[in-house]
Amino acid sequence: MSIRAPKFAKYIGAVLAAFSLSTLVSAQQPDVTTIVQKLTQAQLANRERLKAYMLTRTYQVFNGEEQKPKSVITAEVSYVPPQQKDFKVQQSTGGMAERVVRKALEHEVKMTKDPKATQIDADNYDFNYVGTQKIWGHDCYVLELKPKRETKDLLKGKIWVDAQRFLIRRVEGRPAKDPSWWVNDVRVALTFDEVEGMWLQTSTDAQAHVRFAGAYRMVSKDNEVRTAESVASNKGDSLRRVRRAIVPAVAMAR
Repeated sequence: MSIRAPKFAKYIGAVLAAFSLSTLVSAQQPDVTTIVQKLTQAQLANRERLKAYMLTRTYQVFNGEEQKPKSVITAEVSYVPPQQKDFKVQQSTGGMAERVVRKALEHEVKMTKDPKATQIDADNYDFNYVGTQKIWGHDCYVLELKPKRETKDLLKGKIWVDAQRFLIRRVEGRPAKDPSWWVNDVRVALTFDEVEGMWLQTSTDAQAHVRFAGAYRMVSKDNEVRTAESVASNKGDSLRRVRRAIVPAVAMAR
């Protein structure tokens, strides 16, 4: 039985159109291995660009679903590459909220000393491609995170990888293991952006259930990041404050 020419041409045209479409989609959506490789390279390059800085961070702690913060805490955080970080609580209302914030800052200092333990790469995670999404005007690849170890320092969730720069713009997830018997049902959202030529975490939104105390939410935002270079043109207290925060940390790192 022969196929009539018009039908055959239509059939071939449909096959070629489908093939062209699949090729186009494939070209636009690199496989997850390629994305993760470029992400790892971009993170290493960013680590090389890190320089000493000091920032002011504001924490707001909410009780349950309340809209008004229970406590507001301000901390000053200083960093000296490659692995030295310190903090000082400047303003606080005290109580449990301050203890929670101090614990979070102490954990951040600890993780800075061993960045490979928590880095989002193929050593710590398996990845699945989810799709693409535009956030804050930037096209991003969305990947599912699957920790390779059950530890409170790795997250089950998703990341948004900038499609141009291959750096992470957002992370959402839950720890692979509850932080402690006292704290469970933890959910976190982290945002990142370029600051003073460095790619840094700029905000955190964490929710958790504290045994015998109920639900808590902690929101933090970095209000100002200062490097020695960024304030070098300003005379007076600004430059002296940056130096006072950074120089002791350099001495400790040696």
